Amino acid sequence: MRLAPHGLPSRALCAVTAGFVLFAAGLWILHQQTKPHYRLSATAAVAAARANSGDRQFLAHHPATSVRVIPLDAKLQRVTFFDGPQVVLDAAVGEHGEVLASEEHVAGVPASGAALANSPWILLLLSGVFLLATAVVPLRRLRNLDALALASFTVTVPLINARLVGASVICAYVALCYLMLRCLWVGLRAGGVRTSQPSTPVLNWLCANWEPQRRTSLLRLLLLATMLAFAMITLTSSGYTDVATASLEGATDLLHGVLPYGHVQLALHGDTYPLLNYLLYVPGALWLPVSNAFSDLSGSLPTTALASLLVGLALYRIAGSHELPTDDDAQRSDRRLRAMLAWFAFPPVLLAASGGSNDLLLAACLAWMLALRTRTGNSLLLLAMAVWVKLVPLILVAVWVPYRRRGLTRSAIPAVVLSIALTGVLLSLGGTGGVSAMVHALAFQFQRGSFFAPWYTFELQWLQPLAQAGVIAALLASILCLRAEPAARHDLVRLSAIAGALLLGVQLAANYWTWSYLPWVFPFVAVALLMSETRSRDHRERLGEARQDLLRVLPHDHQILDPHAELAR
Repeated sequence: MRLAPHGLPSRALCAVTAGFVLFAAGLWILHQQTKPHYRLSATAAVAAARANSGDRQFLAHHPATSVRVIPLDAKLQRVTFFDGPQVVLDAAVGEHGEVLASEEHVAGVPASGAALANSPWILLLLSGVFLLATAVVPLRRLRNLDALALASFTVTVPLINARLVGASVICAYVALCYLMLRCLWVGLRAGGVRTSQPSTPVLNWLCANWEPQRRTSLLRLLLLATMLAFAMITLTSSGYTDVATASLEGATDLLHGVLPYGHVQLALHGDTYPLLNYLLYVPGALWLPVSNAFSDLSGSLPTTALASLLVGLALYRIAGSHELPTDDDAQRSDRRLRAMLAWFAFPPVLLAASGGSNDLLLAACLAWMLALRTRTGNSLLLLAMAVWVKLVPLILVAVWVPYRRRGLTRSAIPAVVLSIALTGVLLSLGGTGGVSAMVHALAFQFQRGSFFAPWYTFELQWLQPLAQAGVIAALLASILCLRAEPAARHDLVRLSAIAGALLLGVQLAANYWTWSYLPWVFPFVAVALLMSETRSRDHRERLGEARQDLLRVLPHDHQILDPHAELAR
């Protein structure tokens, strides 16, 4: 079967196109049929928000020039007050005009994360270290554009802190679209990744006259300093997210034998995560239980710091893979250090960790799923863990499960046992109603409305079904590509690119986006775009050809115990 340049047979391309049209039509109809209808009009919701004593006092000192009303869920409406392009106040208004929650946006107060992590100087410094770890020379290389696209997400931080939600959405979605298309190109391209032009890491270029050991020592010192700063800022933070609040309160509920679903009171819709998320916060809740608004939320920080370290170790392992070609062991060691340095210097990682966000837990599961992908049972177990932390990785199941592998049933046993055990916890604590309560709580993710996405911000609700259909079409294209080219499933770079594209697509098409989502897509994007200087299969082919040439020119009685070592000499 002949493959097109994009890696898909002609029939498969037609199927993907037809699928996109059908999915777009179906999703558009679904959006129309499930559009919420409220007993309270938008005008009445605004009046109710203004009548609330707390909101009225805040608006008296922070005047608003406009107000918009959008759905928050099936029953609540989000009333948002603006001062020009800046957000001033969010209020959740119920069916009877009651204000169930309010979020005040004050100038100079970071949206989330440690205050030091939000400092423009720290953001600039970390971005510089990140680019130092990822950029190459000559500068006119596509890899540098990829690194800049990742670094550009940092711009959204001061924009959101300045309450310029619309501008932050534009910056974020331009970068998301570019990175998704780049990952799709790398993952679906026929024959895999083409050999790129020669390039040298910036740090190696700056230290060109240094001995390799001295350069490696500098990398280690830079990594150690970055990790220490990361740990210090994270563990001393007080900029907790509502996710940290909800996760710790839910973990405290579990310690008292109560499921969090329907019982999390400190954060609106704080029970919208699968059970494993709350279980992973139990150690923090044992140390500092959370039961009221005055509780200490520091218990979330060691959890996210440890998860960040686990991701760094996974990247260290992945970067040392022999599937990513290098000239010698010294270059492989440097690449490992640069991968860890890029992770700890990536500003969204520090912001998410210092906010106690569960996105670091998801990132740890997915990073080790990638690092252990050749061990099918372990990899599938980590994928199952990721799904029980957040539902997002469900999109990876169809491309990650090796459907033609013998012994797949046995490999899936750990993942199945984990799911059965967690379901057992739900049933033991909440009976059959525990499962339905979790499903009902999780449904909020598909209903929520927000200005942290372009659909309501720029009144593009009609475009969201097309974006969602595009993600499903990308999933279908990935499945067909892997079936047409089974070898692509064993290609670290291509498989990472496909997974990264799908996860980025979910972020693009979702109802809400924040920089905290970037850590769990980072490992895949880093492998696909920042470690794929040459295609590993071409490297092995060249090595094999050189080996044959060596065997032809050497005398027949010359014994080669290690052809690779001989070639290196």
